[in-house]
Amino acid sequence: FGFPVATFQAVAVQAADRYIDLRAMEVTLWQAAWRLASGARGTLPVAGDVAVAKIWASEGVRRVVQTAQHLHGGFGADVDYPLHRYHAWAKQLELSLGPAAAHEEALGDLLAAHPLG
Repeated sequence: FGFPVATFQAVAVQAADRYIDLRAMEVTLWQAAWRLASGARGTLPVAGDVAVAKIWASEGVRRVVQTAQHLHGGFGADVDYPLHRYHAWAKQLELSLGPAAAHEEALGDLLAAHPLG
């Protein structure tokens, strides 16, 4: 179009949303790791922090790789372009951790068993 793709508002917004996903994945991972390592008490058992980290990882990584593929013109299926590996890793992560819905259910069970009030 004669302009850098990143100068388009829609592209910038998508990239910003995925940046937020990445930061959320990072902070929930470190929160869960800190709770596991330190044994610090929280409102919920540490399994709640782990479930939140798994939800963000499962949902966030899928959104990140899908947006990356769209922003790169759909090259994610082309094995000559490295983006296809990220799709494979994202799928492996989801299969290893389980779908977000399963972790949301586990978190819901924890919330039901440990009222926050």
